Order: sequence, then C-alpha cells, then structure tokens
Amino acid sequence: MVFDQMPNLDFYVWKVMIRWLSAQSVAFEEIIDKNVASWASMIAGYVENSCVEEGLVLFNQMRDALVESNPFTLGSIINAFTKLRALHQGK
Repeated sequence: MVFDQMPNLDFYVWKVMIRWLSAQSVAFEEIIDKNVASWASMIAGYVENSCVEEGLVLFNQMRDALVESNPFTLGSIINAFTKLRALHQGK
C-alpha cells in the first residue's frame, strides 16, 4: 500500500485515508444487491489500510447475510489475523 511506504504518516495523511475509507463505506452501503466481489473488495480495502477490525466486522456481516466467501475474501481474512497476530482464530 502507498501509505505503508510513506516515511512520515502525519495527521493530514491519516485524515485523507479516513475520508477515502468513509466514502467507500457509504458507496458500499448503497449497493442493493451485494455479491461476494463487493464484500471481498471492501474487506480487502479495510485490511490493507490498517482497519483490520472493521474488515473482520464486515466479514461477519457478510456471513450473516449468507454470502459465501471466495479465496480472495479468505486471503484478506488470513491477512487480518496475521496483522492482529491472531492466526489461531483463522482455523
């Protein structure tokens, strides 16, 4: 991710990232018929941008909506558990 490569993550960089994620979240909520691709994209976006907990919450919402995960979704979830150092939960 671009943000991971930046030497100084200051207030303004975080503000831009939060605004971007907020805009994506609003757009996602407006999708009427969410499919596995839309869920996987949002989950990956959260996890890759250090919003791991939000990605896991979204994954649980996807499961509650009875949407079956795909390999991309599971890859993001494994990445999330790795970032949280909670690989035991990925079993």
